Amino acid sequence: MLQKINEKLKNSRGQSMLEYILIVVFVVVMGLAVWKAFGQKIKDLVSNSTSAISTQTDDIFQSK
Repeated sequence: MLQKINEKLKNSRGQSMLEYILIVVFVVVMGLAVWKAFGQKIKDLVSNSTSAISTQTDDIFQSK
């Protein structure tokens, strides 16, 4: 039994998979933290840009 556990621990394929999983988890956590910190600001910037574009296109079509 102990020998099987040691073989599993020495398995580099499993170790690599664990490393990739940890990296993905880290990226997701960092993404959520960035979204939490800047999400509202990004929404406001997109909303303001949309309003500005809408206003400009309305002005162009009304002047024709």
